[in-house]
Amino acid sequence: MDHPPAVSDVKKAFKRLCRTYMRLQRPPPAKEMKTIWKFKKHVDFEDFVLWKEQVGIKRGVMFDEDGTIIFEEWPVRPHDQIIDEFNSQFVTQFKSIYTNTPHYPLWVNDGTTGSSPSF
Repeated sequence: MDHPPAVSDVKKAFKRLCRTYMRLQRPPPAKEMKTIWKFKKHVDFEDFVLWKEQVGIKRGVMFDEDGTIIFEEWPVRPHDQIIDEFNSQFVTQFKSIYTNTPHYPLWVNDGTTGSSPSF
């Protein structure tokens, strides 16, 4: 006879997987996902949404209709070379109309060094 797991155990496993996902920026391995998948009958959508908010993850985690929790692939950030090329073309075209005026705009190129993910 199966005994339902404690809600705190399921919640702890989910939060651990979410933190691993955000730290490594890739879905957890299937071996680690089995811990949460075996609890899928005991997790409902309201719990999932509440736990997701508590961890602070907004995207990348989905709740399937049968109760399976799925982590999406982390989006790949653009290469710095592409960003540099865009910035050089944009800045040249944008700033040229303000040359020799008191409204010369300041443009800062951060590249992919920001702390926020791009999704």
